[in-house]
Amino acid sequence: MNAIKYALIGLIGIIGVVVSIFGIRIPFTESFAKDHWRAGVAALLLIILFIPAAFGLFIFLFDANKFKSEIVHYVKEHTQRDLVLQGDIKVTFFPKLGLDSGNVSLSQRNSAKEFASISNARLYIAWLPLFHRQLVFDHVEIDGARANLIRFKDGTTNFDDLLIRDESLSPMTFDIDSVHISNSSLNWQDDVRWKRVALQNLQIETGRLADTVPSQLTASFNLNSEMLYSDTGIELKSRVFFDRKAGRYEFADMEGRLSGTVAGFSNLDLNFKGNVDSRLGQVSLLAENVVISGTGNYGQRNFEAKLEVPKLQFSKDVWSGSQAGVDVTLSQFDEKWTTVVKVPAVEFANRVLNAAEFNADFGFNGEGRSLQGKLSGPVSMDFTDMPKLQLSGMALDLSAKHPMLSGELSAKATGNLNADFSEQFINLDLKAKIDDSDVTGKLAFKDFSHHEYVFDINANKLDLDRYISADWIKRYREDAMQLDLGGFKNLTLNGHLYANEFKVAKLKATKLAADIRIGQSVFSIQPMTAKFYGGSLTGSLNVTAQGIPQIVVKQNLKGIQMDALLADTASAGKLSGKGDVVLDLGAEGGTVGALRNSLNGHASIALARGSLAGINLRNALLEGKDEIGFQTKAHANTGKFMEAKFSEKTGFTELKAVINFKDGISHGNSFEMKSPLFRVAGEGGLMLDTGNIDYQLAATVSSVLNRRSAGKLAELRGVTVPIHVSGIYATPGINLDFIAASGDAVTKLVAAKAAAEQEAAKVEEKQAGELAATAKSTKGKASTKKQAGNTSKK
Repeated sequence: MNAIKYALIGLIGIIGVVVSIFGIRIPFTESFAKDHWRAGVAALLLIILFIPAAFGLFIFLFDANKFKSEIVHYVKEHTQRDLVLQGDIKVTFFPKLGLDSGNVSLSQRNSAKEFASISNARLYIAWLPLFHRQLVFDHVEIDGARANLIRFKDGTTNFDDLLIRDESLSPMTFDIDSVHISNSSLNWQDDVRWKRVALQNLQIETGRLADTVPSQLTASFNLNSEMLYSDTGIELKSRVFFDRKAGRYEFADMEGRLSGTVAGFSNLDLNFKGNVDSRLGQVSLLAENVVISGTGNYGQRNFEAKLEVPKLQFSKDVWSGSQAGVDVTLSQFDEKWTTVVKVPAVEFANRVLNAAEFNADFGFNGEGRSLQGKLSGPVSMDFTDMPKLQLSGMALDLSAKHPMLSGELSAKATGNLNADFSEQFINLDLKAKIDDSDVTGKLAFKDFSHHEYVFDINANKLDLDRYISADWIKRYREDAMQLDLGGFKNLTLNGHLYANEFKVAKLKATKLAADIRIGQSVFSIQPMTAKFYGGSLTGSLNVTAQGIPQIVVKQNLKGIQMDALLADTASAGKLSGKGDVVLDLGAEGGTVGALRNSLNGHASIALARGSLAGINLRNALLEGKDEIGFQTKAHANTGKFMEAKFSEKTGFTELKAVINFKDGISHGNSFEMKSPLFRVAGEGGLMLDTGNIDYQLAATVSSVLNRRSAGKLAELRGVTVPIHVSGIYATPGINLDFIAASGDAVTKLVAAKAAAEQEAAKVEEKQAGELAATAKSTKGKASTKKQAGNTSKK
């Protein structure tokens, strides 16, 4: 006991002497140290040896797993979350403080659903810096981390209670030798904007992470987003620099790659690079030399794109940039779209992007086709919710070439464009000038995934004959001409067209209104109405591109002036009158020839008070009147044949004709024409391939004619004369078979002709007898004179 007593007295004396160095004197400590210093030193050595031995024993006997329940209880009490520690927790104390977590999971607040979990986490912390409020990590390894983050409708999140405020960390200094994160994922659910984003297979590796020390960062992950229809892989590497005291974080020489699918784009291979320097203390960010370029597919089209932003800066809640440019090329087979966009200056504030000047040059080139254009004007884009784009006061210049066009077509337009990417539509209000045509209207593009177009166009005049090449029209007369209806497939279009004046194929209409639709590979114009040559037009056109092309045309023309309708065509002057025309035709086939050979349906015409050119039937009947009933062998089976003379016309009070088609063959077509003088009726056929017609008609002279009103034609009352019309329909031959004429008047004409022939025979016989008697008398006188002469000589 005395040894312990003297050791404590000596130890107190030594401590007192050491303390007196700093000017603090403790009574009796000098004498204690002088008399018992040996015992004090021995006690001090024992204490020094005991502390590490005790600490070592503590480390050897310490088992963190014994505190699992306390840790779980503590977390539950302070966070209302369930902590599950499935693996063994391993803690090391020498040479550095180390932790190996094992499998850990944490639930949502007041819920059994998982919030986050880690398969394993390892970290090692140096002891000495820790006493100076410095965290110096040897390295950090995290494997299999998963986190499910949610923003609720009220704007709060499921991790608000776990956030560590910067104030509590600011006194700490971090120095991490390296960080390795593998096989991790992060899921983000935003109930405010109804979107989900997932980062999967997250891999991160860094070099040393410490204030003002440059380091290297490499990262890769898969990004999935419902809103962007995204399934992409992203790789990134950069030089990292941060200064926590200055609030500066820099990503320099950043390079990355994105591959996968985004917003309808597939097989993406994008490369990006640039520099980002953020200063949190000044609330500013600077991005320089940002370049994004790459290739991919959009539908069946290949694309190449490049975005360049030399400078993009954020300061005082405002983003600003200069000389931004986009270059995009889309190609498919022999078709290529190019677009070059330049924005001299841009500003982004209050989630709205504004550019006072926007310029875009775009072009399209295909087989014999091209489109060039320039678009300019101020642009605004609102990102408050989903992006909304507005181009107000835009100016558009277009020029186009196509084999169907007679030359280059140019147009200028002004208008406003609005796009809402949440509703997936683009609207364009425009005013355009095409030569002397003024066009106003609205265009819309809906449903970015299925592409639906809507339009409403109003024009003062549209002269398609002015722009459509005559050579192209001739091509559609060739049997081998292929029908290319591929543009109708996978396209949805709904629109309305109105033209105060409209011209196509030399046909003119006014107040044309048409509803145009394309959907499920079917193109239709229905209904279609117009004022048409003094009357009206209603009808429809339907074209089916799926499988074998099918075309159905239905048109109803009422009260039209036929002479005006044909005035600008090859049939000008051949038919006149006012009435109705009905077309109900259908055909199918991949070529013009196939369409013609499969034509089915009918066409009908009904006119009043007009004329038909090619023959003056009244004169023709009078000229052939004398041949009626002419039965001699020399004249049998003959008729009066003539070529149609379109300078001659036959007037009518009523004309009706029906042309029927069955599999490209036209037979049994009826024809009827009436006038006060006669009626012509019959039927015939039409050969579509050659244009030949063959009609058997009969012209019947009215039985109530009188000589005062009809002249000599009254003599043919009730007579029916067969008429054969054949040949090319444009210049047919007309044969009137007077020999085969029938009717009561024919009998009288035959009897009168027979009586006349008998009378003529009697006169001829009488004349012949008289001639014979005269000849005989003359011969007798000559003989008597001869005998008298002979007697005189004798």
